[in-house]
Amino acid sequence: MQGSIADMLLYVLLIGAAGFSLWSAYGQRQLQQQLQETRTQLGRAQSGDYLPVIVRPLVQNPERVVRLGAPASGMQFLYVFSPDCRFCAASAPHIERIYSRAAASGSEFYGVSLRDATATDAFLKKHGSKIPTVALTDARTRALMRVRTVPALLSVERNGRIRYVKYGVLTEKDVPRDPPGAVALPHQATLP
Repeated sequence: MQGSIADMLLYVLLIGAAGFSLWSAYGQRQLQQQLQETRTQLGRAQSGDYLPVIVRPLVQNPERVVRLGAPASGMQFLYVFSPDCRFCAASAPHIERIYSRAAASGSEFYGVSLRDATATDAFLKKHGSKIPTVALTDARTRALMRVRTVPALLSVERNGRIRYVKYGVLTEKDVPRDPPGAVALPHQATLP
């Protein structure tokens, strides 16, 4: 009888230890996921951040230089992409329509490719893009922009502050539906 009580006690302790181990492993996994999400968020440009002013020539017309992060007036949209990104290719028809709406509203709109001018030009021609685009091949400049996830659509206020950021593939629901005279673009989103 004493042996069976001792055995039962041992089983209860083993089950308790196993349960504690599972609970502890689950908690550790949750902490690792939170840490990864925090790292991702810290490495990305967010609403409220400021962009540095970046001056680059256009891929389509190297004699014309544009200033990213410093709209001359109103709002500036930046579409950050990579020619070898399948999500960027999937976003191409939608970003073209967003570009048309932004241009109709008088906003500046530039594509920002994270690859060289040759690859960027080939991508733009393949998709029939009319978006004026710059190529950022310098790792330091890309790091200053803090846009490592593509595709990304940013709207930048006149003072260089990011008002809106959308990471990921763009779809039909991202294209504004208002008539051109009353364009409701992402820059009209409020800051937290």
